[in-house]
Amino acid sequence: MQIAIEKKTGRIILAQQGAREGTCLRNAVAAGLKESEVEEREVSEAEYARMMAEQPLSAGEKTAATVRQIEQLEARQGRALREAALGGDTTRLQQIEDDIAALRKKLPKAMRNKQPKG
Repeated sequence: MQIAIEKKTGRIILAQQGAREGTCLRNAVAAGLKESEVEEREVSEAEYARMMAEQPLSAGEKTAATVRQIEQLEARQGRALREAALGGDTTRLQQIEDDIAALRKKLPKAMRNKQPKG
């Protein structure tokens, strides 16, 4: 497996199974990067999986992950609200609301009060 790594960030930007040497580098250059900004390597599947697991998330990826977590909690919040309305325990509902509030604080300020789509 061939991978291309952006030298400045250390992030894997391309990966191709069965690619020949130089393929990922050419593709990165075709996508607008300079050849001097990219390192190409051949790695095993296991090494690639390990490297991907260690990749730092970009700010956009972190925001997207936080939004997904909030959406999942809001779905649980709806179920917990229905249960509480039927005389169930409100402790779970309060915990979900607290978790959503904590996650919203991690979002960029412009996104904190936006309502989810749906």
